[in-house]
Amino acid sequence: MKTEEIKEAIASAKKELDNITVDSVKGTIDSIKKSLGEQVSTIFGWSADYYFVEISHIDVLNDYQTYNIVDNKQIKVLIPEESVNLEDHNTILINKKEFGIREPNIMDIIHLKNRMYMVDNVSFKEDMNVYELTISKYQQFSKIKY
Repeated sequence: MKTEEIKEAIASAKKELDNITVDSVKGTIDSIKKSLGEQVSTIFGWSADYYFVEISHIDVLNDYQTYNIVDNKQIKVLIPEESVNLEDHNTILINKKEFGIREPNIMDIIHLKNRMYMVDNVSFKEDMNVYELTISKYQQFSKIKY
C-alpha cells in the first residue's frame, strides 16, 4: 500500500470511530443481553405448566372474590441459584417471550418440579427482558374454580 492509501484508511477509520456513540453501544449491549437471556432460558430452563387466573366475581360487602383459570401454557422457567430448593417464598425468572401477549399476575398458578406454586408478586426486569416472579407453595382456596 502506498502512504496516501494508508493515510486515507486511517482517516476513514477515525471517522467511523467518531460516529460511534454511547447510545449505539448501549443499544447493542442491551440487544445482546436480551438475546442471551432468551437462549439461556430455552436451553437451561425448567419446563413448567403456567395457569392464568382471572377474577370472576367480586362481592364487595363480604370482601370476597372468586377466580377462574382461563388459560394455561407450557413455559420454561429459570431458577436462580439461591432459590434452587423452592421452599416457602422464592424467586423465579421467566422470559417475556414465553408469555406472548399475556402477562403474569398475582394468584396465577405454576406447576413446577412436581409441585404447585402460586404467584405472590410480579416485576419486569427491562434490561434482561424477563419477569421476576415471587412464588410460594400453593394453598387450596375454595374461591378458585377449575
